[in-house]
Amino acid sequence: MAVVFDTVGIQSVSASLVESAEITASMEEVVVADSDSGFGAAACYDPTFEGSVSGHGDTPTACVLGGAGDGTVISDLLGNDGITIITSLKESESNSSFQTWEISYTHAPDAAAAGS
Repeated sequence: MAVVFDTVGIQSVSASLVESAEITASMEEVVVADSDSGFGAAACYDPTFEGSVSGHGDTPTACVLGGAGDGTVISDLLGNDGITIITSLKESESNSSFQTWEISYTHAPDAAAAGS
């Protein structure tokens, strides 16, 4: 439910609170020697980002296992270019800590969706 600031009374808000976000970037590299065994050329390819996001409240709707993670804190961090795969989704609840969730993902910014 959206909060309306021009209405007097008690309002309930259902939202997610991100507690932490971790990102690790990596890429492959190739170094080619020239004819006298010195440095010839180098190139980096296949950049990927792996990480996790955790928080409290309702699990973000777009974050389903194997899903794209679009429109969530993941796409807010990394942008909408490429493909994001949700690899793990954990939800828990206890008396002292209600509605907690953790999402792990892999993002490939240069990847294209299958069939596109």
